[in-house]
Amino acid sequence: MIFVAVLAGLLSTCGCGAPTGTIRGKVYYKDTPLNSGTVTFLTDKEAYRGFINQDGSYTVSKVPVGEVSIIVSINPQPNPGAKGTSQPKVVTIPDKYGNPKTSGQKHTVTAGDQQKDIKLD
Repeated sequence: MIFVAVLAGLLSTCGCGAPTGTIRGKVYYKDTPLNSGTVTFLTDKEAYRGFINQDGSYTVSKVPVGEVSIIVSINPQPNPGAKGTSQPKVVTIPDKYGNPKTSGQKHTVTAGDQQKDIKLD
């Protein structure tokens, strides 16, 4: 038991940093994958963002362990770097999903990789 207490003390002072998670998933609005925008995980102190790909997938890395609020924002303009003239129509969502007080989206981040599909209705 003393060994565990000593080990815990050493780990807390070694500068190892707090544990973090990498979150992957897809973002849906009314069962349709979003094809652009950003996903943001908000802690009390910082924001951690990832881009939404054309298939609705996203990845956000190094998010501290604990509960976070999630917001989703859409860029209504087509990607200026995309090649060709046929770009997919941007799926739009209500503004409430871009506000942490009204998004209704939360997640408890754990250490390591995890899956979190975000389903907006």
